Amino acid sequence: MPRRYLVLTLLKYRALVRVHLVHRAFCFEPFVESLSQCPKHGLHNPFKSPERYLLYGDISTKAAHMLALPKVSDFFTRLIQRVAPKSYQQAAGEVFVTLKFLENFCGDQVRFLARSFAVPGNHHGQQSHGYRWPYGPVTIITPFNFPLEIPLLQLMGALYVGNKPLLKVSIVMEQMMRLLHYCGLPVEDVDFINSDGKTMNKILLEGRIRLEDAGFDWKVLGPDVQEVDYVAWVCDQDAYACSGQKCSAQSMLFMHENWAKTSLVSKLKDLAGRRKLEDLTIGPVLTDIWDSFFGQGGFNQPYGFADVIRWMHHSTPPGKLRTICKLIAQAVFYAIWNERNKRLHTSVARPPQLITKEIKIILKAKLYGMDQDISRNNNRLNSIRHNTIDTYLH
Repeated sequence: MPRRYLVLTLLKYRALVRVHLVHRAFCFEPFVESLSQCPKHGLHNPFKSPERYLLYGDISTKAAHMLALPKVSDFFTRLIQRVAPKSYQQAAGEVFVTLKFLENFCGDQVRFLARSFAVPGNHHGQQSHGYRWPYGPVTIITPFNFPLEIPLLQLMGALYVGNKPLLKVSIVMEQMMRLLHYCGLPVEDVDFINSDGKTMNKILLEGRIRLEDAGFDWKVLGPDVQEVDYVAWVCDQDAYACSGQKCSAQSMLFMHENWAKTSLVSKLKDLAGRRKLEDLTIGPVLTDIWDSFFGQGGFNQPYGFADVIRWMHHSTPPGKLRTICKLIAQAVFYAIWNERNKRLHTSVARPPQLITKEIKIILKAKLYGMDQDISRNNNRLNSIRHNTIDTYLH
């Protein structure tokens, strides 16, 4: 039997919900069996049960109507805030986009989505036809930063064309599944699973994979300076909304020297300074993770996180040492975040020695890459006997 698993809230680490966690091979067999009952030609296709296209048009209509109700919209907005570091405005925007998606596929639009095409042949009596054909059983695993919009769009797109999805997401989609069932979604069309990564990997094994990666986005401000207040607001939103954890988040800002003569930079600083954890306009990225990690046992906190950051900001080490300090901080933050996530999903805790070893491996990889770049750009460095790794790690 699946074991019961406690899901904690984002900030206070209090109980949010208890779920059944599928964690062993014999536990996920019913999910595999359910998926295997769906044939390769799907639950419906242009030649099989075409009335289901209209069924999903009706489901989309009812679901869009439900999401348009202020009470329902507010419920999902606040539920998103429980699992992702988003302000109310950001979370409400996600619900709105989801609503518009459902409105776009009301009525006959699902049937039109599955339209086919024909190509004349090269001799009499020959003609080629193409159809929107389902894969059959599929699996949907989506990122945490859009707990409603991305999984629902992927889920409904799979259902519209006749697939049977196995869904692994958060409590937000669990509640959305209940709403879809209320709107007429057949309960046997979708399976919902709570599991760890290892168990999910066993289910996938050999599957057709569609990978959607994130982007590295930048903003370029040309020589024409106008609407400084608005531009500053947009830059702040694009960079820091949802703590920058979006595939469309602004990673870098390039601006013409004309903008440097304005108050843009100071306005950006003021706007970013207004963000705080209390209203989730910024997420618990560093300090909360540090404190929570050391507070869960197994480690003695040598210094406060604020002390470390203060030292890094106010100390003036040599240039190369400053670079090393930044790399160490990045590697430590990554290791702490990674270990904390593992401890939330498993009772096994790695000893400090292994975590320290992982940090050293990360540092060596980064420093080796830096040394290689420097060597390619300046051949004179080849004559230097010692390298960065030997100086600062041994």
